[in-house]
Amino acid sequence: MDGVAEDEGETDRLLQTQGIHIIHHYPFTQCTEDSDWVVLEFLQALSQA
Repeated sequence: MDGVAEDEGETDRLLQTQGIHIIHHYPFTQCTEDSDWVVLEFLQALSQA
């Protein structure tokens, strides 16, 4: 799992350099089993930014 965390960190930094500052990571199973909730939570975070 360390490699995944390192890749996510690199990706986060790249996105931030492009002006994307709201970054949330969700477990795969949550995304596939409860995708409506994941999208709703993300949209709520965006609306508060």
